Amino acid sequence: MPRDADSGLRVGVLGPLRAWRGAAEIGLGPARQRAVFAVLAVNAGRPVPRAELIAGVWGDAAPASVEGSVHTYVSGLRRALEPDRSRWSAASVLVSDPAGYSLLLAEDALDAARFERHREHARRHLDGGDPRAAVEELDAALALWQGEALSGVPGGFAERHREYLAELRLDTLERRAEAVLALGGHLDLAPELAVLAGEHPLRESLRESLMLALYRSGRHAEALDVFRDARATLVEELGVEPGPALQQLHQRILAQDPGLDAPAAPVVVTGHRLFGREAETRTLAALVADVRAGRGRAVWIEGEAGIGKSELLAGSLPDGPGYQRLSAAADELSTRFPLQVILECLAIDVHSADPRRARVAQELAGESPVRRSWGPADPVLGAVDRLLALVDELCAHSPQVLVIDDLQWADEASVLVWHRLCAATRQLPLLL
Repeated sequence: MPRDADSGLRVGVLGPLRAWRGAAEIGLGPARQRAVFAVLAVNAGRPVPRAELIAGVWGDAAPASVEGSVHTYVSGLRRALEPDRSRWSAASVLVSDPAGYSLLLAEDALDAARFERHREHARRHLDGGDPRAAVEELDAALALWQGEALSGVPGGFAERHREYLAELRLDTLERRAEAVLALGGHLDLAPELAVLAGEHPLRESLRESLMLALYRSGRHAEALDVFRDARATLVEELGVEPGPALQQLHQRILAQDPGLDAPAAPVVVTGHRLFGREAETRTLAALVADVRAGRGRAVWIEGEAGIGKSELLAGSLPDGPGYQRLSAAADELSTRFPLQVILECLAIDVHSADPRRARVAQELAGESPVRRSWGPADPVLGAVDRLLALVDELCAHSPQVLVIDDLQWADEASVLVWHRLCAATRQLPLLL
């Protein structure tokens, strides 16, 4: 075990490079000193030779004085990491020997190491036929991310490792999509996959998952459109046809292969094991307790008509102290009116007693000059941004629980807002 295993030093690389001792954040110094720390942190426990350190931070542009710069930066890091150490005592966190410099960290002190362990646990669960447990592990892995990995850290090593971690994150999202599809969560997954496929148009596995999610949602024509777009993109960008897996899925969709149908799952609450109504009620009660404590979450409940989904929500999410609960129900006419469902859910009304809601209602009705400053040319997209800002305001005042019943009938703009709010639950006291 590293000598620093119980010192409380923690390091984050899945976002801006940061370090803490206990609850106190450590200043890591100027850009190149941070780049040196990044190399040592990613290689924690392994001696990094000075030549490797120089190559990773300076590359071919290393000046003649680079040896002195390494010494200066290492000394600066030692002072930051062990501020109480006397100049005559040996370092115990950033140590050196003939093999190079080593940063000593406890097993769980580096967020990237925890990320990869969650991924490995998820792989084992998937191999063992337990997609629910896999989703929980993959959600835990993705929750560790705080932005672009090693953002702002200069040097070739940081750039290469940033790309490596970004690829791992994308692979994690793909694995999660496969696991959620295995659980029957296609309706909730389709909007997220559409965004990912748009960001990574050459990623055929994302296209496959999106096509399957759309097909299982009854959107067969859209699933076929995804294949046509994928083929056109691959031919134009790479000069190749889609791979065998994507082509085979396309043919199976055309044939409406029963093997593509969603697994039978009378009630699914994404991310939790549920064995009966009592277990479901306990799960939702725990999520209410979490949101009261400031931890958000998005939950999808699915089942045949009349199975008791609405009753489950009414019994498990009552109005109560410590949070505000709002709800709305979509119907077959909702698809015709952009944002109608989400406006009802957020209680947007010009006559609202809440001035924030009344103000937003006036802006959306065009009665306020603020509307001209939203930015997007599309007024619906501008309204989406304004509603997201309102939810931020509401959550700053108290935890929020938002419920939409029969979301499958909601208009596309409301679904877009809901999807954006799902991402926001990682930072807000918001239960959807």
